[in-house]
Amino acid sequence: MGLLKEIHTQNENRLKSKEIKCGSYFFYRGQNNIEFSYNPTALRFPNNITCEHLVSKEYHRQLYELFDECKNAMEEQVHMQHYGVGSRVLDILEDPLIALWGACHPGSGKKEEVNKKYGEVSFWCLDRD
Repeated sequence: MGLLKEIHTQNENRLKSKEIKCGSYFFYRGQNNIEFSYNPTALRFPNNITCEHLVSKEYHRQLYELFDECKNAMEEQVHMQHYGVGSRVLDILEDPLIALWGACHPGSGKKEEVNKKYGEVSFWCLDRD
């Protein structure tokens, strides 16, 4: 955590000194397997995309009250991902501590398989434009 804070502070200082030209949007992503690509879960497994419409339909049927407040399909995807459905949403976070938790947490995979891999936290700085 100390290293993440140091990296974040260094990049904020570089931004303020105009050393790097970047907007002030800093994000983190924690993955428990360094070999994962930066793809959303639904794109990592072909069956998820094939069955996406069926899963979405079933979630609407069973949890219709959650979707009443959704303004668009992206919000629906976020809700579904929150409940464990592989979606097209890629989690990027503003809090490095939550990203670190994601890098260390075994997730839903088999514990013995996950523990053999290193996790990672990536740091992203996105330009406002």
